[in-house]
Amino acid sequence: MRCDPPIACALIAVACATTSGCQRCGLGLHQSTPWSGDVQTGESVYKDFTLSPQSGEMEIDLSSTSYAATTPGTTDAYLTETSCAKLFEGPYPGSAPLCKVLVGPAPTGNVAPPVRLDAGTYRVWVQGYSNNPAAVHFLIDVGLWDNSCRPPLP
Repeated sequence: MRCDPPIACALIAVACATTSGCQRCGLGLHQSTPWSGDVQTGESVYKDFTLSPQSGEMEIDLSSTSYAATTPGTTDAYLTETSCAKLFEGPYPGSAPLCKVLVGPAPTGNVAPPVRLDAGTYRVWVQGYSNNPAAVHFLIDVGLWDNSCRPPLP
């Protein structure tokens, strides 16, 4: 390809270098934000997360790690909009969500598949099962997948 005048070629090269328009990087996990705590039997806790991709679109997943050796029991993790003030009413599991669930559930020891979302602030919920013998310690990872050309997380 020949550019006339040469300044046009330079401008195109600069435009490509300063935008993602000339890069085609695949979707990869580039950010993982942990959150841990305790949830009482049959109750829920939440935390708000601001999520933004480094490049292109983003997808969000939730993974839930068990601490069964120290606190036996089961939890599920969900992601909703921040307007959700209460996710479940009544015994859990068995109650229908009171808010729109965007990602989840992520049961203890599992990962909820990634879902494409716009950048913004979202609420992550951890819901304890009503039949848990006591409070359960949890660890949730909020995974952000985007089109950054950096190497993905292991």
